Amino acid sequence: MKNLLEIPIQSVITLTPEFAVIVVRSILRAECSYANLSPTVLTISSKLTTADGGIDAEVNILPETILPVDCLFKQGLTGFQIKSGTAFKPWTPSAIRSELLDVKGQLLSEVRRLVQRQGCYTLLCTGHDLTPEQRNDSRSHISTVLAEVGFERYTDQIVVLGASQIVEFAERYPGVASLLAADPIKEAWVLSEWLHDAHMANTFDASAEQSQLIARIRRGLLGESKHIRVLGEPGLGKTRIVLESVKDESIAPFVLYIQHGARFGETSLFRYLLKSGYQRPLVLIIDELPELELADIWRHLKLRCGNLKIVSMDHGSDVTHDDEIHRLYAPSLPDETIKKILVSRVGDSRELDRWVTICEGSPRVALAVADNLRANLEDLLKPPSTVPIWSRFLHGYGTRDDSISRQIDCIAQHLALFSRFGYENPVSDESVYIAELIRKVDPTIGWAQFQEVIQNFRARRVLQGSRTLFFVPKALHIYLWKKFWERYGRNFDFTHTFMEMPESLHAWFMNMFKYADGAATAYVIEDILRLDGTFSKREMITSAKGARFLTILAEANPSAVLKLLEATIGTWTDKDLLNFKENRQNLVWALEIIAVWPALTVRALEVLARFAVNENADFSNNASGTLIGLFRIGPEESATEATPETRLPAILKLLRTPKDAERQLGLKAMSTALKNQSLGFRMVGPEYQGLKNRAKLWVPETYGELWQAKLIYFEALVCETKDWPLNLHAELGNTMLTAVKNQIRTPPCTELAFQVLSTLIEDSAMSAERINNFFQHWRAYDDDGECPEITRRLRSLERRYTKRNLSSRFQRYVIDVDWLEWNEDISDQPGQSKNRPKVLVNALVGRITRAPEKLNQIQHLLTPEKNTPALGYFGEQLAHYDEARAILQPLIQLSLEKRHHVCLHGYLSAVRGKDPSLYFSIISALLEKEESAWLGATIALWAHYDDRLFLQCLFALEKNWLHPSAFSTLRYGKAIEAVPPERTRNLLYQLKKHASEDSNFILIELLAILAFDDSSPFDSEFVFDVISKNIPGERHPNTMRSYHWRNVCLKLIKWDVTSALSLLDVVLSGMGKVYRLSYDSNIVALANELVRTDPSGSWKIVSTHFEKTLPKWRSDLFSWLKGGLSGFDEKVQSGAIADLPMSEIIKWIEIDRIVRAPLIARSTLGTLDDEHGGRLTRVLLSRYGYLESVQSGISATFHSGGWSGPASAYLKRKRENFRRWLASGFEIEITQWIEGEIEYLDRRIQEEEIIEERSQFD
Repeated sequence: MKNLLEIPIQSVITLTPEFAVIVVRSILRAECSYANLSPTVLTISSKLTTADGGIDAEVNILPETILPVDCLFKQGLTGFQIKSGTAFKPWTPSAIRSELLDVKGQLLSEVRRLVQRQGCYTLLCTGHDLTPEQRNDSRSHISTVLAEVGFERYTDQIVVLGASQIVEFAERYPGVASLLAADPIKEAWVLSEWLHDAHMANTFDASAEQSQLIARIRRGLLGESKHIRVLGEPGLGKTRIVLESVKDESIAPFVLYIQHGARFGETSLFRYLLKSGYQRPLVLIIDELPELELADIWRHLKLRCGNLKIVSMDHGSDVTHDDEIHRLYAPSLPDETIKKILVSRVGDSRELDRWVTICEGSPRVALAVADNLRANLEDLLKPPSTVPIWSRFLHGYGTRDDSISRQIDCIAQHLALFSRFGYENPVSDESVYIAELIRKVDPTIGWAQFQEVIQNFRARRVLQGSRTLFFVPKALHIYLWKKFWERYGRNFDFTHTFMEMPESLHAWFMNMFKYADGAATAYVIEDILRLDGTFSKREMITSAKGARFLTILAEANPSAVLKLLEATIGTWTDKDLLNFKENRQNLVWALEIIAVWPALTVRALEVLARFAVNENADFSNNASGTLIGLFRIGPEESATEATPETRLPAILKLLRTPKDAERQLGLKAMSTALKNQSLGFRMVGPEYQGLKNRAKLWVPETYGELWQAKLIYFEALVCETKDWPLNLHAELGNTMLTAVKNQIRTPPCTELAFQVLSTLIEDSAMSAERINNFFQHWRAYDDDGECPEITRRLRSLERRYTKRNLSSRFQRYVIDVDWLEWNEDISDQPGQSKNRPKVLVNALVGRITRAPEKLNQIQHLLTPEKNTPALGYFGEQLAHYDEARAILQPLIQLSLEKRHHVCLHGYLSAVRGKDPSLYFSIISALLEKEESAWLGATIALWAHYDDRLFLQCLFALEKNWLHPSAFSTLRYGKAIEAVPPERTRNLLYQLKKHASEDSNFILIELLAILAFDDSSPFDSEFVFDVISKNIPGERHPNTMRSYHWRNVCLKLIKWDVTSALSLLDVVLSGMGKVYRLSYDSNIVALANELVRTDPSGSWKIVSTHFEKTLPKWRSDLFSWLKGGLSGFDEKVQSGAIADLPMSEIIKWIEIDRIVRAPLIARSTLGTLDDEHGGRLTRVLLSRYGYLESVQSGISATFHSGGWSGPASAYLKRKRENFRRWLASGFEIEITQWIEGEIEYLDRRIQEEEIIEERSQFD
């Protein structure tokens, strides 16, 4: 074999003009690549009908360029004229003249331009296998013509090539030769053949990482790389990535693709390359080349082939060491790219994210899943007929002995029983158990072979993880799990296996059963869920494992799980269910999963209702929330395929029961069903179960179907509750009114809604406030102008309801008017003047003042619990109309009885404007009596300051007629600043004397407002006395109280700095009583400021506090000195210890090193850096580090604190700090301590990594 591909001469001779251009273009491009020329030096067009001026192609090469001696080109300019067919005979003068000259006998333009520039004229004749004589004659004729037109002695720049010469150039390049060869290379494909492979025909949308890898491979092939090895687990698209890399025109002609690299060493192609010492450019793509075969092939080829470049691929381990092999690793695809693959095959849908997850970055798996989604929904993991993808993951691409393959399958399928399993110490007992389990099935598989197979899987990245291993991709894992049950499931003893299994494997074993939806697992699930089996026992159902497993099995066999729950949970007493708290939610989730399926929905709801009636959880998706949510009516509003009609019997059962709790639950469910507004969200999950297709949650086909469902439920609510007992009427009425609000615009429900509403407004048990709010809501929000008839009828009903009597008018116009409606600047009710609410109140006032006895009719409404904007105005207008003040005394008496001042306050505000003396006499009279002083003070202190009344308020406070909180109004709007200094002093001293918690709080807040200066009506001693006796948080923590207290303290030390140390003493004493104060942000900030005011004096205070309790330690002082509680930002706390004088601290320690050094060690900051206070820590280690208690105290500080994210990552960041300090050249005592800390962190990191790896969510 002379060349890789041999071309029959006849293939060239018979070329059509069009195909001749294609072949020549390919040869020229290949020659450019061979000569390392840029493709830009070549110009060639495929437009045969366009006038070309006598030149079809041109190559322009710089004169100094070094070219291979056998290159088709020469330095400078080369022009090519392509002639095909047998009609053109270049050895005849007439043929040459017609090719070079135009009809006027002039040299064709492009030929002239070429020869003027001394370019080489090359004539390519595909239609004849020219003899030497014919080629020479052709050159002679061309030279003669050129001489005739003035270009003499040009023979050396003329080349004529016939079919044989074209064959020789084409055979150099496999990609070009394949265009003409009669027979392909048996053991390899050229690029064009590779491109037509079915597996390479899919649309390729490279991820960013893949694009980077493609670029790196391409640069290597165009550069100096001899061998590029692309590694990665099966299915990552290595072959496609390499294919995309070699499509470049500078590489493509040289490409040969060998599909089965493991057998390449046995091929004639390999032997040819060895024997011939092949020197032509060649890019050999060797797929599926394992490491063992790689070493042998590369050893032979790398020295024998001149221009050979190799790209090999495999998914095995990387064990060969050779500097000339450039290893690259195929990336897993990001989820968005996997989703694009799925979308390209099956279109976009909401459930694609599920399948993206199980593909785990593998495009090959994504294609298989996509094809099955399109054509094989019953088996989404069925491998393609053309590619045994699952087998490749396990066995690679080579051939294996059948018995060995079966053993590998056996091991893999047993491993797949578990979501993950421990393999390395300290969790290796799990893999030991699995190996023993396998030996019971196949005694020929020993521990050594078991390990060998696992190590092989790990090398190929099929098993991943550090100490705890898991299969990748997830789809492979599920496939193997299903295969286990097909092969070994029939006689599997679940109970015995589960009991024998290490407990640490239980959850991982049970978790895989979510995929048990086929016939292969039916036997084992029936065995698990037997009514007399393990899971029928209460202790198992209520255990964490049992409840979780039933949730998993609910996805696999919902009918069997429901049957078990009905036979167990369904028979429990209410007390049993109420006391069942731990693991309860798992069974709620199981029932939610079961309720998806219409045949089981009602039964699942009935069991779920038992949980809900005996609710003991307070989160939104508890049993009650889940049950109620399943009655939503709307497109996919509920996680069930069941229609509303199918679900209705479950709600009817609740409404028909004689038990109030169940009836009330039915009302809640019915209220949810009759809501029109979508919640906008629903917890997604139950519709996705195992590998089943997403459940087709109920969606009405038409609005009519939706409205009819609403009507059925509305009618059921009305009919089923008409004979309910009186004690449920209020709740029932509210539910009915809500249903009316939601359904009055639903066409089939409108009349029923009006019937219900007419009944409700006549029901004395119905809350008037609720009725009025209903009408207001319609006007403000629901009336969009599209239902004028409904609006008209509602207005008529509202007028009828409001004007029944004086009470109903007062309720509507005064009590139930809302702030938006009342505010004239905001209210924009359509067709209504802005002051209409006040006009209505004025009219109401007129009715009452014309007949004062009518006040009795509304007395019960004058003291509402809710805050209403109109009541004060009503009182004010009442005073304007009541010139005789006939209503005043009854109103005062009512206010005193009900302890409600708003209406009277409004009344008296109007009186003050008209008759100040009367106003003063009334308030003064109220303040003169103990039983009415609260009312007089409330009105007086909310009004503008009046000195006489304020004095009376002080007098009432002094006699304990008033609660200090009456003066809390002075905090708002700085009202205290309107009070004269002498009155302020009186108030402050009285509040201090009162000494209650409320009075102290008001006192602190007032001091926070008042200025501290020489004109203050108090001195610094007064303030100090107040704050020292009112350290916040000693009894009841209050953030605002703490904030105001700190501000008063800061104002004090700014006013009188001499009080700083005394105040610090008080604060530290408070910390000693209440540990929480040592990390209260306000207290800590204040104490730190006090230390900075006088560091030396502060140390004396701090040391005294330490000494007072010795030998007992003050942990609160440790906490404060270190900066209080640390946050999650891992920053070194700014503690007070850094501001205290270190020399004095050391001097204090020296008095008693054994006792005092450990104490200060516990107070240090977690750093060795000077800038954060680490100098003291280093001094302690160097001077007292021989004391174990000093080292442990400092270590405790360094290893405390919070963080976010994995603990191992946090510990690694901490270890990096210690490594930095280790390199800082500290004293030997410090360095030894640092080394010990690093060793400790190494152990902790390993422990945390094990925990994290084993606790990953599956």
